[in-house]
Amino acid sequence: MALNPKEMGDAIARNMKEKTGKSVEEWVRVMQTAHLTDKKQVIAALKSEHKLGHYQAVTVWEHMQGAANDYDDGEALVNALFAKHADQRGLYDVVVAKAKALGPDVRVEPCKTYVPFSRNKQFAIAKPSKAGLVVGFALSETDAHPRLQPARRLGGSDRITQQMMVHDATALDAEFESVMRRAYAQSG
Repeated sequence: MALNPKEMGDAIARNMKEKTGKSVEEWVRVMQTAHLTDKKQVIAALKSEHKLGHYQAVTVWEHMQGAANDYDDGEALVNALFAKHADQRGLYDVVVAKAKALGPDVRVEPCKTYVPFSRNKQFAIAKPSKAGLVVGFALSETDAHPRLQPARRLGGSDRITQQMMVHDATALDAEFESVMRRAYAQSG
């Protein structure tokens, strides 16, 4: 079963010393000694100068900011995510309800920039945007639907191959449910 964002961050931090030779706390001190405080600079330095992987570098950054436990409060993550897109929060809540109705094994695991829906694997995500609520689906190449488009930069997993733009509640109809159900079934 895939790890949720908090579990993944905890695993990266727990394995940091074994994988890189330094613990997260030691990497934080290295960056503090270098007097780097900008997120992009810290991550770039850790990756280029110290050869850390991207997620290892992000984990160090999060520990520098005291943000390593941000994933503990899913509701706060969702509230922050929809702060600039409050008009889409109701649509998101309906998407969550439809996802949970698919089965008792559905997990909703909010992140900072999107919300993934998982079973054994991630099968969908929801992400607010200026254009409307984007719902991405992990579907096989053979799944086609006129309302689906190729997924673009949704974050999360490469499994998310197609997306549907949701502008209002009428888009969350039986066709939407059918697409979500197919993605759910394929993630089993």
